[in-house]
Amino acid sequence: MATGTLPFRGESSGVVFDCILNKDPAPPMRLNPDLPPRLEDVIHRALEKDRDLRYQHASDMRSELLRLKRDTDSSRHISTQSAEPAKVTPTAIPSAHGSSTVVTLAKQHRWGITLGVIAVLVFLSLVGFGFYSVLLHPAAPYQNFTITQVTNTQVHNSGLLSSTAISPDAKFVLSVVDSDGLQSLWLRNVPTGSDTQVIPPSPSDYASLTFSRDGNYFYFRKAANSLLTHHDIYRVPLLGGNPQMIVRNVNSDISFSPDGHRMAYVRANDPEIGKYRLLTAAWDGSDEKVLQILEVGSSTDFSHHLAWSPSGSQIAYQLVQPGAAAGGIELFDLESAHSRRLATFDDKYLTGLSWPPDGRQILVNYWTRPDVYRGQIGWMSSTGGDIHAITRDTNRYDSISASADGRTLATVQTKIGNNVYLLSGAGSQATQAEPLSLPVRDVQGVNWTADGDLLVGEGPRLWRIGQDGKNATQLLADSHAKLSWTSVCGSRYFVFGWAFHGDTSLVNIWRANTDGSNVVRLTNGRRDLHPVCSQDQEWVFYYDAPANELKRVPLDASGKPEALPRSSDFPGLIVWGNMEMSTDGTFLAYVVEVVNKETQEGTRKIALLNLESPTAPRLLDTNQRISGSVQFTPDRNAIAYPIRESGVDNLWVQPLDGSAGQQITNFKSDQIAQFHWSPDGSKLAVLRVHSDSNVILIQETKP
Repeated sequence: MATGTLPFRGESSGVVFDCILNKDPAPPMRLNPDLPPRLEDVIHRALEKDRDLRYQHASDMRSELLRLKRDTDSSRHISTQSAEPAKVTPTAIPSAHGSSTVVTLAKQHRWGITLGVIAVLVFLSLVGFGFYSVLLHPAAPYQNFTITQVTNTQVHNSGLLSSTAISPDAKFVLSVVDSDGLQSLWLRNVPTGSDTQVIPPSPSDYASLTFSRDGNYFYFRKAANSLLTHHDIYRVPLLGGNPQMIVRNVNSDISFSPDGHRMAYVRANDPEIGKYRLLTAAWDGSDEKVLQILEVGSSTDFSHHLAWSPSGSQIAYQLVQPGAAAGGIELFDLESAHSRRLATFDDKYLTGLSWPPDGRQILVNYWTRPDVYRGQIGWMSSTGGDIHAITRDTNRYDSISASADGRTLATVQTKIGNNVYLLSGAGSQATQAEPLSLPVRDVQGVNWTADGDLLVGEGPRLWRIGQDGKNATQLLADSHAKLSWTSVCGSRYFVFGWAFHGDTSLVNIWRANTDGSNVVRLTNGRRDLHPVCSQDQEWVFYYDAPANELKRVPLDASGKPEALPRSSDFPGLIVWGNMEMSTDGTFLAYVVEVVNKETQEGTRKIALLNLESPTAPRLLDTNQRISGSVQFTPDRNAIAYPIRESGVDNLWVQPLDGSAGQQITNFKSDQIAQFHWSPDGSKLAVLRVHSDSNVILIQETKP
């Protein structure tokens, strides 16, 4: 009203919203020099972005405008009785939306100023309310929706689905199918229900599926080495053609600009170790440009997930453990080349981002501490704040992809069920078995006490339960944390992993008496996993995941952790979990991935580390279908581990003398998460996981 010009302009509402949040308007007096300087101050304060510096009440603004009116009137010393009536002609109205006329009339008529004050108050009140309700509290998306399952892996026995993407027009979904250790890509036409295998099965890893904005191509990342530390971006025409590698060494999802001309991604440790780069490139991989360089571990680990804003001016990317928080989102502004923190979450970790076209919300894939296996879908305002749930169930949701209109989401829904089975110590050739009936809701871990009861982990609770499933005693409970990886240390102690204790993002090793009392923390790293006690009960061995090192710490908590020498003397990575100690306490067994430096191909082997001699681990060949961690058999003459075929796990026993191994179970479904022999070797506890995964579409409906 004062200048005849809008304070913020843009070709779309998203651009205008971005300007309101991040840009400063032109000074009003530059647009209309006749304005009183104090009126410019009032306008600036009304448009202040810091909520604490804006007007807190409309009455405050009214008072300042009335004071300005009084002072302006008294300074003129003009008698209204002697003033000549103003004559307004059509030629007197300027082209700048009448701003000069308003000022002229206001100078000649006191009531003009009064009406102007009222109009300004009404206008600013409406604008302020609209800004507050629309931007700071946008309408919640997906409050009403339908769910449609568009694949059926159980019927077609096509393996497990791990990720998916939806085309801009919502007519196609692209999915990764994992079957018997091989991955392939399938394209499904939603209206017709027809499927086409567009990438044949191979022993590789595919990730970050996405479509080009025009829907003519689909993109994906393919692993370039067996450790999955190096992925390349490929592009394939939607209607068929050979994959074309367009960008090497990408460590994150791919997100396209609104016009589809450029894509954004992250590259870590190249060319500088310990740093990662936020980059953009043209849609064909050319013209790569660096937007931002950050150090890994300075405030966060590098991001795997990102999304380009609908306005094209910002890129949102995931934060991994920023400071003491579990996760968060950073916004990078392409015009200023600076980033700012949008939000941090004390108890949530992000596993996917999608920015719908209206720009008002960001859709997220996330899990909430401590339940890291039940990822859900939610949304948050693009101005910040907490995450609000869209899905609220016990299923797991992996990946999130939105159609061009933002009304349809594609995701992989996995239904999971865990059960404990007690078998003979020699195994069983039965194809079916009855699970043990346990008085716990969600079994996530199982082991044995020294006197033959079961130690059962239920996430936030740890139980001692008899072999018949009765006489349950709760040993430990922490509703905001996760208890796991229990290992008995004689008849006095057990050790375990305690994740997120005390509202932190840390995972550490702790010790407790067998009745759950006298709890003592043994380590204080970021992610300390899979503890096991030495036979003399002096040491606890564990895996320091960020350092990729095996370490030990005194069981009595009398000293600090120390690395085990020579434990990683091979070109590769320690990949799986539970370690196992030999009866005489001289060897530690664990699974490693050994990499050929020339071909970068990896082979899984069993490492036997001699704890009494500082030599490199002895590496044993394994059944190449190995799918889990190792245990010594009760006689300690062999090592057992699960093997997987057609998505089904069974236990394999491999003698240490080099003789032929044998399969000791004959299950026809499910996977094996854990297994342990009882102290006397007569029983075998097996934790099996049943999972069905399918692509579903979440389609927003009107109430």
